[in-house]
Amino acid sequence: MNGSIGDYLRQRPVPRRQPNTQRLCVAGVEKGEEAVPEQGDDAADEGEVGVVGNSSSVTAVAAWYAPSDIASVATDLRADPNNPDSREAQLLGAAVPSVPERAAQASPVSHVSGAAPPFLLLHGRADRLVPAVQSERLHAALAAAGVRAELHLYDGADHMWLGTPDVATDAVDRTIAFLRDRLGLDSTDQ
Repeated sequence: MNGSIGDYLRQRPVPRRQPNTQRLCVAGVEKGEEAVPEQGDDAADEGEVGVVGNSSSVTAVAAWYAPSDIASVATDLRADPNNPDSREAQLLGAAVPSVPERAAQASPVSHVSGAAPPFLLLHGRADRLVPAVQSERLHAALAAAGVRAELHLYDGADHMWLGTPDVATDAVDRTIAFLRDRLGLDSTDQ
């Protein structure tokens, strides 16, 4: 996705019922760089296309097994960071060490500020594609900035909760509970 989440939302057709912009959350699976912490904490990001006039700031972010520090994914995996075929190199258009500015731009940890919304981070300790240390780094950066951030690591869980259906169920339940809490919803609200 190019641009901010706010840009994306503003370019969608206007719904019949106006969305409650005070209750906007972002939930993402794996693509942490698309649910970046800076969403909504900078008025300059508001844009002038699509639905304008409402803030695109989010109330909460829930992220599952998301890469948060693109420059370190390969070394966290004990892989070659100069591999031009890595997922990170494909995202950035070049080997990660050759484009440190792009890597930083694509990394949520580079954008953490005290204005970020609360975060829920869920990650499997046995993740073979995006090491759990990626969520640990983002959690530490958010906490250091004074942002409410919850981190839950699942022992034995791989990427996408493969082979651990009980973890998948718990992750969904935790995510729903977190978002309901942040949105001020009770069990009777839809």
